[in-house]
Amino acid sequence: MLSPDEIRLYLPKYISPEATASLLQELNQFPENINSRLYSQSSQQREQILQGDGLRNLPVISLPNNTIREIPVMIISNSCDNNPENVRMYSSRICYCPLIKLRAFQENLLNRGKSRQAVEDMVRDIKNQNLAQVFYLPGGASLEEEYILFFNTIVSCDTNIIFRERKNEQKLFSLSDYGIYLFIFKLSIFWTRLTEGVSRNT
Repeated sequence: MLSPDEIRLYLPKYISPEATASLLQELNQFPENINSRLYSQSSQQREQILQGDGLRNLPVISLPNNTIREIPVMIISNSCDNNPENVRMYSSRICYCPLIKLRAFQENLLNRGKSRQAVEDMVRDIKNQNLAQVFYLPGGASLEEEYILFFNTIVSCDTNIIFRERKNEQKLFSLSDYGIYLFIFKLSIFWTRLTEGVSRNT
């Protein structure tokens, strides 16, 4: 784990000193404090769709299965890319990942013959945010139980699908400063690791 001084270097610069101190305190308690504090009460009713927001129903497809389902998702795209007021010369798309009930995921593994101990160990790692490709969402905000998402299940669609709806009724949650920090940290690790060990000399 990084030291408090090292963590401070990577904290967002746009929040107040008080919010910075609070965020640093939260991070110093990680992972024992992964609970409903991941969610913000104040930003959940904002009109704008923010990165890390949970929405109730967006279309999801899992190729090669071409069935389209509408299920809860979490927004992966940057907040500025989700803002309809940003004028572009091209149509914009929004990226998101489907949310999966942790309980259902656990039961699926057991039904496929995985050992109970191995599944329990994996669930513990998931809840401690130890698996790079999985983000854990505890119960809280409008989530009545625990959910997870896999960063490698990303889907995109035209942003107009969202903005034709009343966005606040779609929102399940918005992440707090603490929640978005953990989310961005894990997202960065998953997508930007230079560990392939392959020389790419030209």
